Amino acid sequence: MRNWGYFFAAAFFASYLMVSNGVPLLPVLAGVAVAALSMWLRTASGRKVARGPSH
Repeated sequence: MRNWGYFFAAAFFASYLMVSNGVPLLPVLAGVAVAALSMWLRTASGRKVARGPSH
């Protein structure tokens, strides 16, 4: 899942459903932050540094 638009939409809808059903806001926001950090680390580690020819 490398499209941040999908992540933000899913985080918004899941957060809305959880908060509207009585889950406290702080744990919901903490969970979204941990999920975003995890996704960012996975996408950052997947990037390869372009190097010149290896002669």
